[in-house]
Amino acid sequence: MAISDAEFHYIKDFIYQQAAIDLEPGKAYLVESRLQPIARREGFASLSDMIAKLRAQPANGLNWLVVEAMTTNETYFFRDVHPFELLKTKVLPELIKRRAAQRQINIWCAAASSGQEPYSIMMLLREHFPELSTWKINFTATDISNQMLNRCREGFYSQLEVNRGLPVTLLVKYFEKISTEWKIKDDLRRAIDFRQLNLAQPWPALATMEAKAAICSAPRMPGGSASSKSTKPAAIGTAFVTRVAMPAAVSALPCWNAAWSTPVPAA
Repeated sequence: MAISDAEFHYIKDFIYQQAAIDLEPGKAYLVESRLQPIARREGFASLSDMIAKLRAQPANGLNWLVVEAMTTNETYFFRDVHPFELLKTKVLPELIKRRAAQRQINIWCAAASSGQEPYSIMMLLREHFPELSTWKINFTATDISNQMLNRCREGFYSQLEVNRGLPVTLLVKYFEKISTEWKIKDDLRRAIDFRQLNLAQPWPALATMEAKAAICSAPRMPGGSASSKSTKPAAIGTAFVTRVAMPAAVSALPCWNAAWSTPVPAA
């Protein structure tokens, strides 16, 4: 049975407050398709019953299941190409010059999704900046979804996923075939610290770092297009946008931002 307009607007407001996911009007069908399986799995007679339970007890454990279900996790290796070219030719060379005395670089991927983009950055470092092999690289990748973070840590990808954006030379070099899937090699997986972080909620204790890049895609609303109209930072699966000071070359990017001299979550 279809949810009512009142139920849709409750879910719309709820997930925006919880995770800054901005559902457009007319997306009731999306709510139904994503939340019906949760209602069945949790033993509710209907989706309306589950929403009523969520209304009565918004912190009863269902809240996080609903948020996870409504995140959009679109990503692929070396996504959009141009941002990675800019990293290779402009951003990282400048960072290396700045940090030559300290021999340390701190990188934060603010919305990791299932891991393709942070692993792409790591492969780019290995391929094009061999001098960093003797540096200390602190690489933190965060996401709102624990389910996605578990995928990141496991590092398994289907044939379809590795076919999206990943050159075959890098596939052979940095992955191993296990049954029908490809697994990121352990040394690459261990190089990234994956942590849960909801960018739309108060952050935990933060450690300020002198220089770092926080790199992520522009937000895409479920069923909608990229947007940065809201003054509230948007955390939608693989997306986070905030207005920060950044090098001119990076600020010109259509979909990416690099944050400099801003804190990342403390260990």
